[in-house]
Amino acid sequence: SSNIKTNDCRASSRAGSVTQGTAIPELADLLMEVVRDNQWGPIVKLIALDAFIRHYGGSESALSELKTLLTDISDGSVSDPVDDLLGSLLSALYPVHLSVPEVLRYLKRPQRPSHYGPYRHFWIRFIPEKSTPSQLADLLDGYAASYDRFRVAIQTDSLSISLICEAPIYWLARFLETSYEESDPCRLLRWLRVVDVDEWLEVDSSGSELANPINSWIRHHPEILKSMIATGVERCADSHNFENCVIELEQRLPECNGRPTDFGRWCLEKAIVATHPAVRDYFIRKVALYVFFHSHDEGLSREIVEKRCAGDKTLLTKFIEANDNLDEQRCRRLKRCKGLKEKRKLQSLQRTREWQDRVRPQAEALRENRCPMDLLEDLAKAYHGSFSGMEGDAPRKRLENLLGDDTDLIDAVMKGLRRSIERDDVPDDAEIIRLGAKNMMHRLALPFLAGLEEIFRSAPEDAWPLNEKQGRQALAFDYFTDYFTLRRHRDVQAYHSLLTSRPDVVAASLTRIIRSELRHGKALWQAFNDWTQIARHREVARRATLPLLKTFPVRCTEELLSGLRYLLIAALLHCENAPFQELIERKLTHRSMNVAQRIYWLTAGLLVSPGAYIKELETYIAGKERRVRRLAEIIAEREGFLKAHIQSLDAPVLELLIRLIGASYQPYGPPAQPHWVMSSHVSEFIEQLVSIPSPIATDALERLSSNEDLRSWRSRLMDAAYRQSAVRREAEFHHCTVEQAVQTLDNLKPANAADLAALTMEHLREIAREVRDGNTSDWRQYWNVDSYNKPQEPKPEDGCRDALLSDLRHGLTPLGIDAQPEGRYADDKRADIRVSFGDFNVPVEIKKSSHRDLWRGVRNQLIPRYTRDPGTGGYGIYLVFWFGRERCQTPESGRRPQDAAELAERLRETLSRDEASREEARKISICVVDVSPPPPSGAEAHGKEAERNGA
Repeated sequence: SSNIKTNDCRASSRAGSVTQGTAIPELADLLMEVVRDNQWGPIVKLIALDAFIRHYGGSESALSELKTLLTDISDGSVSDPVDDLLGSLLSALYPVHLSVPEVLRYLKRPQRPSHYGPYRHFWIRFIPEKSTPSQLADLLDGYAASYDRFRVAIQTDSLSISLICEAPIYWLARFLETSYEESDPCRLLRWLRVVDVDEWLEVDSSGSELANPINSWIRHHPEILKSMIATGVERCADSHNFENCVIELEQRLPECNGRPTDFGRWCLEKAIVATHPAVRDYFIRKVALYVFFHSHDEGLSREIVEKRCAGDKTLLTKFIEANDNLDEQRCRRLKRCKGLKEKRKLQSLQRTREWQDRVRPQAEALRENRCPMDLLEDLAKAYHGSFSGMEGDAPRKRLENLLGDDTDLIDAVMKGLRRSIERDDVPDDAEIIRLGAKNMMHRLALPFLAGLEEIFRSAPEDAWPLNEKQGRQALAFDYFTDYFTLRRHRDVQAYHSLLTSRPDVVAASLTRIIRSELRHGKALWQAFNDWTQIARHREVARRATLPLLKTFPVRCTEELLSGLRYLLIAALLHCENAPFQELIERKLTHRSMNVAQRIYWLTAGLLVSPGAYIKELETYIAGKERRVRRLAEIIAEREGFLKAHIQSLDAPVLELLIRLIGASYQPYGPPAQPHWVMSSHVSEFIEQLVSIPSPIATDALERLSSNEDLRSWRSRLMDAAYRQSAVRREAEFHHCTVEQAVQTLDNLKPANAADLAALTMEHLREIAREVRDGNTSDWRQYWNVDSYNKPQEPKPEDGCRDALLSDLRHGLTPLGIDAQPEGRYADDKRADIRVSFGDFNVPVEIKKSSHRDLWRGVRNQLIPRYTRDPGTGGYGIYLVFWFGRERCQTPESGRRPQDAAELAERLRETLSRDEASREEARKISICVVDVSPPPPSGAEAHGKEAERNGA
């Protein structure tokens, strides 16, 4: 167990089997020790507790122990980092062994609020399902009584809604669902004052929020709703602040559109009969509100209300004043809205006049492409939508919003922007790059890009209407212009056209731009990202990647490393292997290169030429945790750019990656995104290794399965090794030729492992019959005999094997079949006899009937060690020498077999216990050779009896 404490994945699988198995009384104390031992991981402790509850939780002593454990977990003496133990205990004890007041003491803010485990499940699922309506009502009463304590925890919770706030919503919803006839309006109102009904969080399978069931229930029971409102308002009349009290009351009840259709008339009647002035005022104001907006009552009008209140002048006056106040408020609101609209309209007109006055004198200059740069830049900002408040989805619409309906002036602006790319004062690409390195933007950048869009908007789809200089300027301006400011409205058709028609210009310009960025220790890596995943960038990436990698500094910052990773991926995707490999070799000669960068280059070399770099990468990385993580960053990148390269890796490289990365990322590690991504890639590498039907892959999985650094992956690796052997057997299987079939049918040469196993088994049966029934007493060769040739003790196992092997070779050798002792198999294990013919073989595992592993050898040795060899096809033979009942190992059942036949039958039963074992039973043969001394004849028996009597 001390070994398992360091490995939750193995411990959880073993503990899980305890939970699913039958009860073993001796395990109860051990399970509770595991729960209380803080050295165990939380998963194992939870499984141990669940096993204890399931198998032993019904006794009085166990219940007492569970309650003590509950107290110890609450005071912190037993570790429970995510409250899973607490949730499991509460589910086991409530409601039979924990009362409502007792269970409410354990409602608290979870230690990990985002974790959905047994603790959260208990409060929002278990309690509503397992509690009676009476218990739910008591829980809600207790929650309301202790709300001051709960409110402090809710206010300190950083989540939008905490468990303490969420749980009672589910209790109330379940209570109303099961017992609405028993709902007391006063009690329900008390609950609604503390239960935040509007925070209902249930969603359906499509992800949309479900209707709030509590509000829905209240709306469908209008009389209860009216009773709650009447009771609530009466209670508010006794408070020191009536207005705040009724506001809070209304917030806890369904919104206005959920009121009954006769709610206005009901409020009128309540106002007439009310005795408290505040209550009268509240209800008559509600009546005035519903009359004014014609809501919540069919046919209720001002005339009807005035007539009904004619006998109560005070109430009538209140109603009229409330209506007048609403009228006045509406008028003020309408005037204010009208005033705001007029003000905004005047401001817009004023702005338009100011811009017209500024632009109109320059209309001719715009047409002749000599407009001042400051004005042209401002107009380009409006064109691109960079000004705040600029309305319109299209550039011309935005200019109309700025300049009004002066069509001639807008046409002049559009022409000036369109021709701006032809201006003599547009800087060349070198100047644009120089300014960009200083985080500066030329004033003609935005006009140039606007003109570029206008040109391409009217140009044919495949045309490129610019010269090479303008293309370089366009790329430089595009690269260094504020991406997030402009791309909301910009059309990138020009750039896409340039990619298609002139990839050489794009590649040369981007190389020059990015080299400048690298010299200043910065780069915009968006271009590299596009190179790896967008098809239209492929040709540019092919031309530009290697030149950029050649000049990439061998010592760089962490920021530049992300760019190097993208560049290397682009090279792997788009560049030829030979020049790329030459570049890798040249780069790796720099001794001053960063450690992280060297790992990136070595990894790229591994993917380009595995044989040349596998040893160098392993030597540089093995045993160094931080370097392994750098390897994982590029080899297991999340976007899947290198998926095709990874899928083409051979078995030795996959073995190396599994060994290096798997040792750092366990399969059941923390749920953090990087760890999960890396461990999932290790799983993919293992599956890829399974799919390779070669002896090299078989040996790789065998080595990985026995690697101590991969203990957490061992179960997966062993399963993978078993499945890979099946894949290899399937790949190596070939149907026999007609000649082979004829030879097999004539009892000559076997065509496959199945034939070889059947043929060997037949010869063994013949040897067994000759040993038992032959007239040469062959059974003696398996015993040590005295000088009178009488058996004394069985020979050692090797001696028995050699005697059998001699007879077996006599029958197999004429057929060209070889039989050798101690054949080598997986994990360097040796079978007692290896029978082979051509490319296939059959292992024979031998045991004496007295061997302590007699009953386990077939499963623990023959199947897992020997039949995994693809050449066996899964076939094997388990041979036992029977030396008599008194010399037979006792099985777990406690009853020894009576003879060799019974032993053979019971060994076969161990192979066919369930459905999964049927394939093993078909391929594993059992042979028991009876070498026990035959019973004495009648004369011999009479002589021995006389000898005993004389003695």
